[in-house]
Amino acid sequence: MTDLRPGSALARVGRLFRSPLACSFCGRDAHQVDRLVAGASAHICDDCITKCLDVLERHPKDKRRPNEADRP
Repeated sequence: MTDLRPGSALARVGRLFRSPLACSFCGRDAHQVDRLVAGASAHICDDCITKCLDVLERHPKDKRRPNEADRP
């Protein structure tokens, strides 16, 4: 039987080889999420992307305020 308890030798070795990539928003590492999207200086996981999309859908853009991309 393999001992994976937090203080065990195997758990300590596992931390040495853990991926340094983690979501910049929630802090979960790449092994704890389904997908991790890399940006120029940050990463975001699929769960945080879903939460962001939910917020954007609940609060649509004010059509009266032009976006930078809308300017000539």
